[in-house]
Amino acid sequence: MKKLSLLFLIGIILTQCKNHINSSDIELHLTGFPDSAMLYLTNAETGLTDSAYVINNHLTFNVDIDEPTRFIINTPAKTRSEVDFIVFWKESNKVTIYAEKGNLKEGKVNGSKTHQLYTNLNKKLSKFEKLSDSLWLVYKSLPPDSTALLKRIEKEGNAINDSIIKVQINYIKNNPYELYSFILLRNLMIEELERHQVEDLYQNLVSDLKKTKIAKDIERFIQTKYYAEIGKPAINFTLPDIKGNPITLDSLKGKVVLLDFWSSNCGPCLLEIPHLKNLYKEFNPKGFEIVGISMDKNKDAWIKTVNMYNITWPTVSDLKSVYGKVALEYGVNFYPTYYIIDRDGKVIDKVLGRGIVEEKIRKIFE
Repeated sequence: MKKLSLLFLIGIILTQCKNHINSSDIELHLTGFPDSAMLYLTNAETGLTDSAYVINNHLTFNVDIDEPTRFIINTPAKTRSEVDFIVFWKESNKVTIYAEKGNLKEGKVNGSKTHQLYTNLNKKLSKFEKLSDSLWLVYKSLPPDSTALLKRIEKEGNAINDSIIKVQINYIKNNPYELYSFILLRNLMIEELERHQVEDLYQNLVSDLKKTKIAKDIERFIQTKYYAEIGKPAINFTLPDIKGNPITLDSLKGKVVLLDFWSSNCGPCLLEIPHLKNLYKEFNPKGFEIVGISMDKNKDAWIKTVNMYNITWPTVSDLKSVYGKVALEYGVNFYPTYYIIDRDGKVIDKVLGRGIVEEKIRKIFE
């Protein structure tokens, strides 16, 4: 799946809580960087990026956030392997980072309670991640016909993943008063846990923090009753387009509809746009419609991308990313994700990733 992974976020670049938004600084004290060296800052929630230049080994970013948010600071690079980066959490107060060139990820982050909790938990998980990395290296080195060994490695990998999840669940159970427990639960719920598990863990968390946006994301997941399935009627929805006009899926019955779950900061999604344009131009007169459902949390980024790529089919969003009602009902945790809906409003296919949709649509119309 997209997994919404750290490396994915870095790849596209190469390319406690309060009820109001606070503007505050991320201040970096650096060693080894020349003057005018550029660094990028990415908000991992919204995908928004900023850049600034190093002057006298010092650099400052200013950000507006209202809840703990994960950020990435990285150097420019042509490939992922060349990227020097640090991942950190920040609340609404000032954060200071001390780091050196070539080893940003080992930088010291001061001023963030969430980051300290994140770091402490990662230390407990590091032994499992090292085992997982070692297994992955072995897995990649094996020839495709090593079936038995590949299955054994996959089994061991799954066991390691289960151990990681167990540590995280125990943390949530043992720390009901920490907002970081809510963050962990939200991360786990999309891929790793059943709804009843999420509900049980959520009920144990302190009620004072259940007014936060993170908590509301979890509640929306728990309350989601239906999931789109192949062979069954598509789940109807109404979402606003970039001008605020409501678009309702059921109004498109009688057409073949492609639901395209995408994001402005998703490289593979953007690469697929020219192919979707070709399909739209050829088959729209024959009863084909595309509805792009943006997973962006930032409206400006969504609108800018629609205009930049001159997307002419309807694009809609609730600006809640994978935690929105529609994304949850359609089980979206990867971009791009496509659903093909026939003229009767029934789901006939689900496609993950790029490069396959065009062939499937052509088969329908040929």
